Amino acid sequence: SWDSAYWINSAVAKLVYSAKDQMEQTVYCAKQDFEDWVEPLVKTAEQESMDCFNEALRMNSVSTDSCVLALTELAIVATQEATKRWTALWQQLMITFIDGYVTTVDESNNLCGCKKTAFSFSDDWKTKVVDSTGDRYRLPDSNCIEIDPDGHCVTGDDDSSTDDAETLQQKREINLRKTQVIGVVG
Repeated sequence: SWDSAYWINSAVAKLVYSAKDQMEQTVYCAKQDFEDWVEPLVKTAEQESMDCFNEALRMNSVSTDSCVLALTELAIVATQEATKRWTALWQQLMITFIDGYVTTVDESNNLCGCKKTAFSFSDDWKTKVVDSTGDRYRLPDSNCIEIDPDGHCVTGDDDSSTDDAETLQQKREINLRKTQVIGVVG
């Protein structure tokens, strides 16, 4: 249920795990806002409880049930507020970081009232991706005629004379023409 703290926290976590680098600051700000909201309530509830326990000790009272009441009420109120805030956070994350774009308010856009921009990655991140993936995502050079099933460029300079007829047929059936590869011009 969307009223359950467990499900809301899980939904936020699942969403953030896939795009931590993009959502981290938004989540941190939401967490800090909640902590700023709850801190004075915690101090008040702690003080009320301590005063009650001290009074019970001074009076030699066996029952301290009423002393726990302020803490119990705080737990209920704080959980309800956290669930409400985390629901709003999930909604914000879903709308702001959708399909690899960052969505911001743009009143001049009559279609959605928003502006979508591609998320920008730091040079350090780009270097890390290139270092860890090699040429896997590199676009083919202009002299590339076809791309073989393993993602290698076929330039026409390759010696295919040693391939048997069956192998050549498989290559023809599997290879993608350069014009069929999205993002490749030429």
